[in-house]
Amino acid sequence: MIAFMPQANQGAPARLTPVAVMLLSYCAAFLVSKYVGLFPGYAIDDYQIISRQQEGEQIAFFLTQGRYGTALIDFLLQGSSLNMLSFSVVSLIASMLFSGLFFTTVLAPSIETPRAALASISAVLGAHSYYAEYVTFRQSALPMSMMFALIWLAARSYRKAVSNDEHRPRHIILATLAGGTAMGFNQLAVCYCAAAALYIHLQLPISDHSSPKSSLTKALLRATLFSALVGAVLIGINVLLSAGLRSAFDMPTDGRAAMLAMSQLGERTHQLGALIPQLLFRYEPVASPLAKLTCLAGIAILLIPLRTSELRISFIAFYFLLLGLAITLVPVTLSSTWWPVPRTLISIAFVLAGTASLLFSQQKPRRLLASTTLFMISALLFSAHSNSLLLNQQRLNRWDITQAQAIAIRAATEFPDAPGKIAIAGAHWHHSLAPGIAQGDMNTSALAIGWAVDALFDESTGTDMSVRSAPELVSTCEGRKPFPAKDSMLEVEGEVLVCM
Repeated sequence: MIAFMPQANQGAPARLTPVAVMLLSYCAAFLVSKYVGLFPGYAIDDYQIISRQQEGEQIAFFLTQGRYGTALIDFLLQGSSLNMLSFSVVSLIASMLFSGLFFTTVLAPSIETPRAALASISAVLGAHSYYAEYVTFRQSALPMSMMFALIWLAARSYRKAVSNDEHRPRHIILATLAGGTAMGFNQLAVCYCAAAALYIHLQLPISDHSSPKSSLTKALLRATLFSALVGAVLIGINVLLSAGLRSAFDMPTDGRAAMLAMSQLGERTHQLGALIPQLLFRYEPVASPLAKLTCLAGIAILLIPLRTSELRISFIAFYFLLLGLAITLVPVTLSSTWWPVPRTLISIAFVLAGTASLLFSQQKPRRLLASTTLFMISALLFSAHSNSLLLNQQRLNRWDITQAQAIAIRAATEFPDAPGKIAIAGAHWHHSLAPGIAQGDMNTSALAIGWAVDALFDESTGTDMSVRSAPELVSTCEGRKPFPAKDSMLEVEGEVLVCM
């Protein structure tokens, strides 16, 4: 349990503990920035799920990606006539609570930690817009809540293992089981767990200011070794279980679950070189340079040592920042498919918050005030970006559904002999009013996605239609104006071709 009110001296007012301040600030920022996710919305996957298309194939798809926990949930829900969207609201709230408990358990701020500074960096952690992309995928809320619950339990057990010699084996086993199970819901659990292990071990030399440099070197190597070991164990568990299940059910490996080939190393190096600046300070639809740079500036104010006594903590924090960044990049680096969308990099917010948390001790009030101000500005900007991309999803949903309805009505009116059979040629992944709201497959028009377009029309019309993407018929549309022009529709072999 979390102690919200420490035992106060007689006559002194009770204060919230640093852990309570962090959790409350995190949850407040999460809700303010992600509240739109509590209302209905459709990502391209969600259309298929809500229309109950390919239910059996969804389980197989999860297994090919190594998400055995998600496959089990989907199997159980189908037997209950429910789906993962049925739990989107409660699961988003659960994700907020369990992720907050995980972060507070790992960062474990001391009673001397400045509360305002802690609240500000916790606000950045809760508001960061990279996680907002996960919120756009409503079906992901349930497996993500399960992942956070399990890595919270893993972090609790791991902390006990580090500090308790008597029951260490038991705690290590519990942490391994919880972490390995979490990998079956989302493999990003390895980033959080490896970074958490690194942070927990780096906290130890910070409290010991008198130890020689050789002891610090050993502490850094020890922290690195345990972090790498945690990551290797969790990846090993996931690979073994996934391979075993795919072999048992005779399933192939999805490209995103396959490992990088040696022949791809050169190309991947160049790809990472372009990704890292984008991750830290360059523009992307989900986050502006200003939001990123204000957070980095707040860390830099604390990181730059102004006294000899600050060198030790600054070095440890910078070490955590560099290794934490490397840990964040592990999944997209090792996957054979290059897919560096923001939701695959969500642990970067934890790395930034952890770096700042390590630096909060031994800081002068003026520096803390400056960094706290910058962190609050960054949190407000990330919150605005989170709201913006979630609101843009709802705009996109309205445009997609309205256009699908218009196409269906006109096709039924002008071509009554081909009822419900529609082929879409030349659809764009964006609408002309707002082409910049998409990133990767986030806020992408379902009209342009072959496996989602039929479910979009079903959901838009309430009718079981037969709609497909027909890129092979684009040449047939040459010389015709795009829909809704008068000549944008024609009948081809019993189905209505719509030129987009």
